[in-house]
Amino acid sequence: MKLNKFSVLNGLFISTSLLIISPSILAYHGVASIDLKGLLDAAWMQSGAASVFEQRKQALVDKSEISRQFFPSSAEVGASFDSDELFKDEGKREYALQIETPIWLPGQQKALSSEVGAEMSLLVAEEVAQRWQLAGLVREDYWAVMIARNDVKLAARKLEISEKLVANVNKRVQAGELAEIDLLLSKQKKLATESELLSANQLLAKAQLVFNGLAGRDAPEDWLSETEQSIPLEDHPMLVFISKQLTLNQAGIEKIRSKKREAPRLGLGLKRERDYREEDYQNSVGIEFILPLENNVINKSDFAHSQAEKAAIEARYFREKYKLEKSIELAKLAVIHAEKSYEIAERLKVLAVKHFRLMQNAFNIGEVGLRELLLVQNDSDRAVESSAQQKVEVASAISRFNQEQGALL
Repeated sequence: MKLNKFSVLNGLFISTSLLIISPSILAYHGVASIDLKGLLDAAWMQSGAASVFEQRKQALVDKSEISRQFFPSSAEVGASFDSDELFKDEGKREYALQIETPIWLPGQQKALSSEVGAEMSLLVAEEVAQRWQLAGLVREDYWAVMIARNDVKLAARKLEISEKLVANVNKRVQAGELAEIDLLLSKQKKLATESELLSANQLLAKAQLVFNGLAGRDAPEDWLSETEQSIPLEDHPMLVFISKQLTLNQAGIEKIRSKKREAPRLGLGLKRERDYREEDYQNSVGIEFILPLENNVINKSDFAHSQAEKAAIEARYFREKYKLEKSIELAKLAVIHAEKSYEIAERLKVLAVKHFRLMQNAFNIGEVGLRELLLVQNDSDRAVESSAQQKVEVASAISRFNQEQGALL
């Protein structure tokens, strides 16, 4: 199984005309936690995997009934007739009825029961591993929807600011304070924000469609709130899954060891016979026990195959463990980097916004023109955009770190 990585979408356009950004747009800490497990459960049911695993579990339950039976397989019934005068009621006559059943070898029943138990444990571990993989997809698609929603909200707010700017510039042009070219510049800015809003709505529709296909429902409005978790590496779903494969392999080896010969057979026979016509029929009961001799050759191939499979599973376990260790380390470094980058971007935003406010005041009293104001606004826009994007990156990096550790939603 392969881990599904996810990353935060780029292009979160945020207007620096908004000096105070709404917490509902950017907050990822301190919000009411949504039902994260409910999202995963919905996606799990939507995938159809739940019913598949239920059927597989039921099949193992049915198989386990064999290990609780008195005999390893069903009995056989046979009937026979013997005569030296086939079409005449003369001479010898013999009627026989026999029932025969295999019986358990010592330790064979216990070995089979252990094997079925190992298969059930492996199936449960496989189910958890697949749910963990699905959790990665849920995280990925959920963040795509939430970021797209923010893009729409921010683009709409930018459009609102642009409309106010156009109205303000138009009023000052009418009063003779500004030239007609300033009005054209403000209208160009407004058209650019309208285009941005259309693009943001289109991306939101696509992201929502993808999430709906995964979970069968719309993504909740709240932010996906996660805190850093600390999960022992050996409890990672992938490592647990591989270790259960090793347990099943060992149970299979024990089953092979318990079968040094074919199953003994116990039979009960009833016979009714006569030697000639005038003789009365005689009834008899016979018991038969067949014990095959030991034959170690029959298991050599299976034993060698199981040993080779065991070595392959152990090698895969250590490879996966090393891979996960490095992935978790990188994910943790990504969290640290995102937090530091956010701190820097936040300080830069404060400076850029302060500069923009000063330029706004200067523009209002006619000390600077609209072009100078828009240049400073663009710088401020980039600073606020970077800060908001880094804030989202911190939240998604924490979510990614939890995913790498094997945390389900």
